[in-house]
Amino acid sequence: GKCYQFTKTMVPNTEDSLIIGYTAKQLEETEASQEIVWGHFIDQKLLYDNSLFKKAKYLEDRPNTQEISPDCPGMIGRWLGWKIVKKYAINNPSETFQSVMQKPNAQQIFELSKYKGRPDIE
Repeated sequence: GKCYQFTKTMVPNTEDSLIIGYTAKQLEETEASQEIVWGHFIDQKLLYDNSLFKKAKYLEDRPNTQEISPDCPGMIGRWLGWKIVKKYAINNPSETFQSVMQKPNAQQIFELSKYKGRPDIE
């Protein structure tokens, strides 16, 4: 998630779909289905699972993430990580971009993000 946030910060006018490697339609559908994606990660207890096999299913480039849906794009775990980092930045506005990037504790970022799989309200 931090890598995608870094890219977005460095080239802010770049479309998110280009940064994540999804089509615009895939990104739109993923955003609309984020509660389903989040629910899958919670139901399957994937957030703290260290199994390399399971991590590969959600982090590696593949046509889709069949475990969630045939329409769910690959690398969905990376997308979810980006959502968490974005939410952390929103909920911690006093933190600089540099300080967020230097945080080594992903669990702390997750907990302080208070991300719950809900669409962003703008």
